[in-house]
Amino acid sequence: MREALLQNRARLSAGIASPIHLPAPTGGWNTRDSLAALPISDAVRLTNWFPASLGEVVTRGGSFPAAWNIGSVAGKAVRSIYQYGASLGAPRLFAVSDEGIFDISSGGDQAHAAPVQVLTSGYWNAIQMTNSLGNTFLWGANGLDTPKMYNGAAWSTPAITGPNPANLVYPWMFKRRIWCAENNSMSLWYTDVDSVQGQMFEFPVGALFNMGGRIVAGATWTIDGGSGPDDYLVLITSQGEVAIYQGVDPASATSFSIIGVFYIGAPLGRRCFVKYGGDLVILTEHGAYPLSSALKSAVIDFKVAISSKIQPTFIDYAGLYRGNLGWEGQIFPNQNALVINVPIVQAGSPTATRSTQLVMNTLTGAWCDFDGWNATCFTLFENDLYFGADAGTVYKAWSTGVQSDSLAPIVCTGQTAYSYLGQSPSLKIVDAMRPLISYDEQFDLAWGLAVDYELPARLTGYMSRNFIPGASYWDLAIWDVSPWSLQTARLKTWRAPTCKPGYAFSLILRVTSAVSRIGWSGHDFLVNQGAPL
Repeated sequence: MREALLQNRARLSAGIASPIHLPAPTGGWNTRDSLAALPISDAVRLTNWFPASLGEVVTRGGSFPAAWNIGSVAGKAVRSIYQYGASLGAPRLFAVSDEGIFDISSGGDQAHAAPVQVLTSGYWNAIQMTNSLGNTFLWGANGLDTPKMYNGAAWSTPAITGPNPANLVYPWMFKRRIWCAENNSMSLWYTDVDSVQGQMFEFPVGALFNMGGRIVAGATWTIDGGSGPDDYLVLITSQGEVAIYQGVDPASATSFSIIGVFYIGAPLGRRCFVKYGGDLVILTEHGAYPLSSALKSAVIDFKVAISSKIQPTFIDYAGLYRGNLGWEGQIFPNQNALVINVPIVQAGSPTATRSTQLVMNTLTGAWCDFDGWNATCFTLFENDLYFGADAGTVYKAWSTGVQSDSLAPIVCTGQTAYSYLGQSPSLKIVDAMRPLISYDEQFDLAWGLAVDYELPARLTGYMSRNFIPGASYWDLAIWDVSPWSLQTARLKTWRAPTCKPGYAFSLILRVTSAVSRIGWSGHDFLVNQGAPL
């Protein structure tokens, strides 16, 4: 042993450095596996870095107010946002607070305008339906107020008989009928085909479930049942039991039947269903599960959850915040992303709303998390992502042309998996490192190396990179000579990492910018290698 130590000391003092290249952590955030078992493509931490599908991780886009002064002078939090008429060529955007429904389609300062419909709860869930006559409606309910609907020209209160309309909550569409849960009940109510008002019919389901509770939400699930694609009715209770029905007419026992009842785990709020390609994902206390995979096992199989790589984190969040309103998932096709909102402090609490987002690349399954967006709800409007927030404000989010959050810099922190740097697990010294960074404007960079699985990791280096030489600036660029578009530069400068000798190393990168889109494609090291002990 003494001889091996002396040999290592001689090798390290000789100063013979070998270059090592490692890729950026495009495999995403991994809190499931131990630090010693993380794949080299994964990350110990990945905040505000999005693992893109082109071999790099990139800084997320920024956000800015799209509409403000929604509601009274005091400005209550926006709890729900819905668009109407996207397929009709004249889309409208509505924000909902505890004061009521507001038309914010024009954006900008709403000047504390009155609501188009008064409500007592802004946690309002709505669907858009088009009947066989081509009429399109936005139809919503919250379990406290009578339902409201919009036909493209005016708002009204649908005339409903059968249930107490104020008890109807969480509408969804199934086979051209509007279905609703009844608040704190095991009964469902549905309309006639293509109807938005009139008689509603009760459909009690309490006898199906062994664990009691109430119906939380329902959805349509489109799958191939063996004879081609068909729509199935899916219900979930507050205790985590799922029932699946098949058929057309719920009034007919011969054409409408139960397929099965399964346990999947308690849902995280009423907005627990997410349309995910041809599948349906359910947000539960045990993770985010695609229904097609979750029902193949008699027990909960964590491996089939799309949240598998961050399962410990997801379960921790669910345990801490499951009672808060604001859980929901939103697919954002422009970025191939699934955004899951986690309400750490819900809207309407004594303190300001605070939330984080768990974000997955839908093409690769790689995860990261976002902070800086204290969102209460999300939606798409004209293919862009929007979220509601405190003080009667709606933000446009993840904008590719904006790299700040309301002019505040975005701080992106990433830490790679630990690596032996391409060598055996022997003692080594890292003489230099260089992150391979692309950028188009000014940003600040801090870095550090964590050694031998130490946590927390420290940042030991810092630099500020100015704008790109040769870019075109108004009143300074030369006509017909300077380029029209801003160029992309690459940072490839070697830096001293300032770290002690060790066996395994992890790179920490933190970039801060309010103007630059930054891509991280990999990193290089110069390593002095000792012999294995």
